Amino acid sequence: MSDALSEAMCLGGKAIDAVNHFVNAIDKIAKINSPFFGEQDRIELIKYSVFTGTCTDDIYAAMSHLAELHENITWLEERGE
Repeated sequence: MSDALSEAMCLGGKAIDAVNHFVNAIDKIAKINSPFFGEQDRIELIKYSVFTGTCTDDIYAAMSHLAELHENITWLEERGE
């Protein structure tokens, strides 16, 4: 059980990294001055960047809960229960 929780927490960390890289990439694209997309495109990109960035809050919350469960289960496993 604690191995599964550890794996989930590790994946959560990787998910946060991936989301942050994705948000940074969107931000970079939105800042490019190009005739290929207009102001409305930039607004949409910024909106997606902000919305996607807030997903990390949910991942952090889940990881916090998983860490608490992991701590409790590890304690029980060490006691042999």
